[in-house]
Amino acid sequence: MQTQNPAQPAAEPWPRPGIAWYAVVILVVAFIFSFIDRIIIAMLVEPLKQDLGLTDTQLGLLQGLAFAVFYATVGLPIGRWADRYSRRAIIGWGIFFWSIMTAVCGLARNFWELFLARVGVGVGEAALSPAAYSMIADYFPREKLKHRDLAARLGRSPTPLREALKRLVSEAVLTQADHHSVRLP
Repeated sequence: MQTQNPAQPAAEPWPRPGIAWYAVVILVVAFIFSFIDRIIIAMLVEPLKQDLGLTDTQLGLLQGLAFAVFYATVGLPIGRWADRYSRRAIIGWGIFFWSIMTAVCGLARNFWELFLARVGVGVGEAALSPAAYSMIADYFPREKLKHRDLAARLGRSPTPLREALKRLVSEAVLTQADHHSVRLP
C-alpha cells in the first residue's frame, strides 16, 4: 500500500475556477462563431438566388438537409470520440474544418458545390457541442452543479450577446450585399 508523502499535495482533480471559467468563455466564443457560420447562408438568400440561380427548394435543402442531417449524424460518433480522446483537439479540428468549409461555401459556383460545402460546415460544427459539454463537465465538480449547469447553458441559450452579434453580422453582410454586387467566383 502506498502512502502519500505529506510534503507533496494531492493532485487536484478540478482546475481552478478561473481556468474553468476562462475555458467556458472560449467555448462561448466558439459557439457564437458556430452560430454565425450556421446562419450566414440565410442572410444571403437573395444574392445566392441571383448569382447561382438557386431555387427556393435548393435554398431550403442548403439550410436544412445539407447542414442538419450531417450535423446530427456525425455528432454521435464525435460524442464517443470526446469520451476517449482529447476534447481540445476535437474542438480545434472541428473549428478548423468548419472554417475551411465556410470559406469553400464562398467559392462555390453551383448548387452541388455549395451543398457539399454546407455538409462540411455541418460536420465540422458537429465536433463542438459534444466535446464542449464534456469538457465543461470535467472542469466543474459535481458539488458545484449550479456552476456546471450555468456554464453549459451559456453556450446554447439565446443570450443578449449572441443576439446582438447576430444582428451586427446580419446588418454588415446585408449592407455589403446592397452596396456591392456579391459575385461568387
